[in-house]
Amino acid sequence: MFNKKYECIMTMEKEKLQNILKNHELWLESKGEEGRRADLRWANLSAVNLEKANLERANLLGADLDGANLLGADLRGANLLGADLEGANLSAVNLEKANLEGADICGANLERANLRGANLLEAYLEGANFSAVNLEKANLSNAFYNNKTVWPAGFNKI
Repeated sequence: MFNKKYECIMTMEKEKLQNILKNHELWLESKGEEGRRADLRWANLSAVNLEKANLERANLLGADLDGANLLGADLRGANLLGADLEGANLSAVNLEKANLEGADICGANLERANLRGANLLEAYLEGANFSAVNLEKANLSNAFYNNKTVWPAGFNKI
């Protein structure tokens, strides 16, 4: 399968994903001594339920998370370069210092998310809901947005 940029997308079986998440949790808890950092590059996670998942510092480069439920997930420092998050539920997600460069976040709900220090360089934000989002020190350079993009109250647009 191919994503919008024509890179290969790896189909992810539920059992394999659960094993990756378990090993990632162990890796985080042991500070890298045990388990393994989640490598979900190019994974097809479209419409997957990852509510409250701990994906801190996970590699999700080019991952397809279109329509996924990430409500309350921890994605601090995660690599989401070029990821497809179109229509995803990112409410209350922690994306502090995450790399979202070139990511497609169109139509996603990020209400109450933390994007402090996140890199959104050249990200696609059309129609995304950023209400009550912390965008302090976030890089929004050359990001694409439109009149349907909802910004936090008092936020000075790009």
